[in-house]
Amino acid sequence: MNYYNKRMSPPVTFRVWGPLALFTDPITKGGEKASYPVPTQEACKGITESLYWKPTIMYHVISVRILNEIRYQAMGETPMITDQYATGHTSRRTQAYNTYLANPAYEITVRIHFNPFEKNMVQDRDMTKHVAMLKRAIKHGGRRDIFFGTRECQAHVELVDSENKEEGFYDQVSTDIPFGNQFLKYEYPNETGVPELQADFGLYVMKRGIIDFTEIEKKVRQQLVKRIDHIDLFKNKKVD
Repeated sequence: MNYYNKRMSPPVTFRVWGPLALFTDPITKGGEKASYPVPTQEACKGITESLYWKPTIMYHVISVRILNEIRYQAMGETPMITDQYATGHTSRRTQAYNTYLANPAYEITVRIHFNPFEKNMVQDRDMTKHVAMLKRAIKHGGRRDIFFGTRECQAHVELVDSENKEEGFYDQVSTDIPFGNQFLKYEYPNETGVPELQADFGLYVMKRGIIDFTEIEKKVRQQLVKRIDHIDLFKNKKVD
């Protein structure tokens, strides 16, 4: 669903990096976790909202550029699990191995636009202000903790401009690298005006290190997660 309005900001690009990343399919739960090879659009949006967020604005993630070689690292852990059919002690330790991305680094490009269904915040629609505050938050390391998929995968951030561009591992790879069908993003009711939570899936293709989410959005497969009919939010009309 194309719910982005035409009043978008100029693109803002920032670099994020850290020792580990774990971008998993949110539809699956439990068991040993294995990361997608690249961050999803939803993960990039979450990272951006950790930097700076207001009810007035929404982020459209344009693209992500993969800077380092995609490598995996398996790590063991001993999570606590509960057996609902056991008697007496129902919790026990088990051994699990999660597959992380090692030494990930990305350049994420986003645009800001206003939430057309947030009618109570119309007075806060100052694009120049929000772009400036996003850049200021990036320069200060973000307003909240930044992490790649899970809390244990902490990350750092810096603003990207013409003076601090970095070469990427895949910049000179002329062959397109497909990653198949992956989770793209959620479509939240407060952003679409539809009383449903939808999950979008699309075909990821990396071209010279760049994954263009606008191309993936042209052909997505949607899956209904749940209906949310009882929230009064959907009585609000779109505010232009």
